[in-house]
Amino acid sequence: MESEARQKSATRPGTLGRRMVRWVTYNLGVALIPLVFSVAIRWLSGKLGGDVIANSPEVLFFTLVVCATAMGDLSESTMTMLGNVFFSALLLGLITSAILYGCLLYDGIVGPSAASASFRLHLPSMSVTLAVVFFVLTTAVQIYLGRSESTL
Repeated sequence: MESEARQKSATRPGTLGRRMVRWVTYNLGVALIPLVFSVAIRWLSGKLGGDVIANSPEVLFFTLVVCATAMGDLSESTMTMLGNVFFSALLLGLITSAILYGCLLYDGIVGPSAASASFRLHLPSMSVTLAVVFFVLTTAVQIYLGRSESTL
């Protein structure tokens, strides 16, 4: 009987739900603020076009923020093999986003060239793909962490 009472008090119902609500509210909400304001400013100035994502680094910033936050959450938990795989994948996403952001800044400093045109042509699809892939991965990380916390 005593072990059952301890087990019931050790499991925390709703941990996963609370974690997901906090993650969406604080992480996704904050990570999307620069993109939302960038689009709003361009819309208000009458310069909203199809190249909004191509000329702004906000999508890369989003990927960077969700990866960094999920890595921080993972570092506070007991790392299992799956946790280490998640951490490594998130580190790869963080580094890739940072490198692409640096390349975008460098491209803006150096000026237009044939290589620059090709880079700008492919950057939007690559940025959005990274954002979607790492959004899904960080969601999986949050579910993993919520489930592991609820069984403690």
